[in-house]
Amino acid sequence: MPGPERAPSEVILEVFDERGYEPHTTPEVADETGYPPQTVRPELRDLVEQNVLRTKDVGDERVWWPSDRDEVEDTEPDLTLTDAPADEETEPSRQWLLKKHSRLARFVTQLNVSDDLDELLRHITEEARSLVGAHQSVTSRTVNQDWGQAINAVSLSEKYAEYSDYSNEPDGSGIYALVCERNEPIRMTQSELESHPAWNAFGDDEDEHPPMRGWLAVPIIGSEGQNMGLIQVSDKYRGEFTEADEVLLVQLANVASAAIENARLYDDLRESEERYRTLFDSMTEGYCVVEAADTAPDEPTDFRYVEANPAFRRYAGVQDVVGTTVREQAFGIPDEWINVFEDIVQTGTRGAFQRVLELSERVLQCHAFTIEGTTNRQVGMTVQDITERVEHERKLEASNQRLESFASMLAHELRNPVTIGQIYSQQLPEETDAEATEYVTEAFDRIENMIDVMLVVTQGQAAIGESEGISLGPAAREAWESLNTPEATLQVETDIQIETDETYIHHLFQNLFENAIQHGRNDATVRVGKMEDGFFVADDGGGIPAAERERVFEMGVTTAADNGGTGLGLAFVRELASVYDWSLRVTESAAGGARFEFADVNFVAQRS
Repeated sequence: MPGPERAPSEVILEVFDERGYEPHTTPEVADETGYPPQTVRPELRDLVEQNVLRTKDVGDERVWWPSDRDEVEDTEPDLTLTDAPADEETEPSRQWLLKKHSRLARFVTQLNVSDDLDELLRHITEEARSLVGAHQSVTSRTVNQDWGQAINAVSLSEKYAEYSDYSNEPDGSGIYALVCERNEPIRMTQSELESHPAWNAFGDDEDEHPPMRGWLAVPIIGSEGQNMGLIQVSDKYRGEFTEADEVLLVQLANVASAAIENARLYDDLRESEERYRTLFDSMTEGYCVVEAADTAPDEPTDFRYVEANPAFRRYAGVQDVVGTTVREQAFGIPDEWINVFEDIVQTGTRGAFQRVLELSERVLQCHAFTIEGTTNRQVGMTVQDITERVEHERKLEASNQRLESFASMLAHELRNPVTIGQIYSQQLPEETDAEATEYVTEAFDRIENMIDVMLVVTQGQAAIGESEGISLGPAAREAWESLNTPEATLQVETDIQIETDETYIHHLFQNLFENAIQHGRNDATVRVGKMEDGFFVADDGGGIPAAERERVFEMGVTTAADNGGTGLGLAFVRELASVYDWSLRVTESAAGGARFEFADVNFVAQRS
């Protein structure tokens, strides 16, 4: 809202000052000021309403003169507007107030909240001076009355042209601070101002500050009642500031308050949008927004791209995708995309899907969702290029298949000689060394155990047959008896039946028992008991530190290599629990050792 540097009313008054209050006709005022008559005439009438000028018809001409000059002598009646106040102390006419309020209303419509705060304050300051007819005006914007951070705007008429470079900032020590502290207007004549206890005659700036003549100041009050600064005016064109001037300035301050708060909100919104745009443009994920396009009844449904970040445009291979439709771009088969968007719009749900771009053969992982609060059926979609991940998964799956095939082949090739070895070891002559026979039998049994473990670890569920009801007590005791543990003790505290495979539950107990003895004492006590939804195996050894309880299940991890540990036993235990969907965790036993807990186990109802 640029506006002229000087109001026409100021220029008109200077004409009368320079001519010694000589009466002027309308054409003479227009010639002296350089304004056309159609501009001068309403300004002259406005000054009459303010009781600054008087007017009457003299002959065929209307003349104007300052109100403090003697009456123009002639035989015509006084044509001073009948609505105008008789002197400066009376109430203003309704016509004058209507004009001022109309001016204020025009000012409100011309405000631009997109202006920065400095520009906004400048407009308010100029309007304050013009509205009440003053030579000086200052607007200050503060936060919590922090004058060190105040923003100020100054407007001076040509009368104070020599002070045009005045830029000293207020520090909150002047009488104006009372307005902000009290949040109330203050209006004073010059004598009242200079006799007030808070008057400091401009302090150190007295020689540089424009002289004042009367003072009117009103606070700028925020929507929550907080002070936001003030508007000050001084040196009225004619007379002293009136109550009507105060009312007008208070109304302007209300307008200023709303404008300043709106400008702040606008700045916050603009900063938020800038942050969003920066994030939007720098995302490595692609992102776009589509909305249902208007199509003819005989045309297929389509969606139009309304927003797309650089990553999406890069994935799509099209820079100018915004404004085009899905069918126009035809990323792959368009109906596949459109069907997804349609379903999300109709159901309001989210959708995740993969698409392969035909031209680039890139694989995209897409997540689509409705944009809340929109009425034009908008869908947002994030896009990730997962081509490398898909390729890696394909290679990993192929590798796992080769590993499973190799494990199956190796198990098949090993079982035959192991079975033959077990048979012959039981048919050795009686004179054969009994201890050597025991070692050979144990070695074959261990190899067989490792074959079963290897198959479960590599093949998972595929290695296990049908489940059946197995009693834990007998299974645990049988596994214990297969170990050479003369000094150790097994305590079985349950006889529940669970759904599992007899061979593999045997291996599970065997591996847990061996783990307890290898990492504990030869005279260890191992307990097998029931939990609410499963069972546990606990020992009284040294336990497993909390930081190591996840790592012990990793393949090849063992601290008992010198005692025959292979790092496969607990890996098998975890894999078997996973196959059966059991929850497995390691904690500390009541005796301070390790406790392996198996939850979510399916119990078999026992017949009474």
